[in-house]
Amino acid sequence: MGVGRMKRKFQFISGCQWLRPATLLRKASFLLATCIPILIFPRIVLSLASIPSQPSAVISGRVVDAETGEPLASVNVFLAQTTLGDATDRDGRFSIPRIPPGHYQLIVSRIGYEMQKVPVHLAAAEHKEFTFKLKLKILPGGEVTVVAKFPKDWKRNLEIFENTFFGLTDFAKACKLLNPEVLDFKFNPKTGHFEASAEQPVRYINRALGYEVSFILEHYTLDMVNESLYAVVKDRNVVALQNAGYRCKGILKFKALPAKDEKEAKAWEKNRQTAYFGSFQHFLKSLWAGRLKQQGFEIFETPFPHAKTEHKIKIRDILHTTSDPGEKMLSFPGYLEVVYKKENDPICERMQRQVLDQMNISDDARQSLFIEKVYRECAHQVSWIKILNKGNIMINQQGQILTPEADLEFAGYWKWNSLAESMPINYDPGIHH
Repeated sequence: MGVGRMKRKFQFISGCQWLRPATLLRKASFLLATCIPILIFPRIVLSLASIPSQPSAVISGRVVDAETGEPLASVNVFLAQTTLGDATDRDGRFSIPRIPPGHYQLIVSRIGYEMQKVPVHLAAAEHKEFTFKLKLKILPGGEVTVVAKFPKDWKRNLEIFENTFFGLTDFAKACKLLNPEVLDFKFNPKTGHFEASAEQPVRYINRALGYEVSFILEHYTLDMVNESLYAVVKDRNVVALQNAGYRCKGILKFKALPAKDEKEAKAWEKNRQTAYFGSFQHFLKSLWAGRLKQQGFEIFETPFPHAKTEHKIKIRDILHTTSDPGEKMLSFPGYLEVVYKKENDPICERMQRQVLDQMNISDDARQSLFIEKVYRECAHQVSWIKILNKGNIMINQQGQILTPEADLEFAGYWKWNSLAESMPINYDPGIHH
């Protein structure tokens, strides 16, 4: 991603608290969270070193109504954050072939029924069968009140949702909701608290990466204090959004789009690599493989984001072996600062330029010095991570987070790991970059 490219992706985890940076003129001082698929990061078994391909696995089975035992058709059965899945036929049967060995989260979902999530480990050439019994979803008690689907401010609320859900990046501009009518919003202008919910998966198309995506929205809140939420989002004001509290979690399902020609296919692949490299997903995979330096990462221990004191650390300081050879524990006190040196930070540049505009600097010499400072301080992508719930998370060789409901706080660049930049975990960017 070049200097002019705004980017960064999803992925992952929840608990997006916010901190006020010591100064706006420090590297990557924006702190808006991105929408994060909070569940597990299933990843295919592809290390950063070249490995021979392994026979693929298969998942198959049947889905029935828990009360009647009758087969359920049109149930979505898929591996979270992948392009791998199937829909049940009229007999309730499904089959997902050609699955690379690894750990996954199997999702079973149908409108009107309670969703099921099942962790699955697949060995090479393994065939696993399941029978799922889905229970009808119990709606909240009380009388059902029919209200207008599109109240007065619904379109304005939709604009807020889209700009934060997809993020403030160039790739976000290429995303379009396919079923916005499934969304409901609540907004309190006095407190600045904004909520979104959906009883059906939120579907969107990403023309930058070449995917149609379904997102099961489990939680979405945005808090903006002492600012006009509508104005800030409409103006895409990065400086103001840095202090916004944003939390979003859910489950992704990808479907690759057919390219209309070779030119589009090449453009998609280029954008997919741009989205992947430097991402949290890329970092975890490099961490397990012991190749942080080779992949362009450096890690530091720091008490809080933007702290003046930081201590460079090694992989062995934060990644520990366990009794299970297929799992390692990632643990560190305070915050882990991650610097990715192979790409610049265009969002930092954008934020600093907005500061420049607000300062109304007109002198050409002063402006040139300021811009030089911006490019120097935004030369690398800088992110901070804090493990909130248990102080540690379990990961595997594929870079998958195995801890259910893992709760991480992000600051800096990965706060912008938006859905517009999210990639399926069975995407292989190759080992040469």
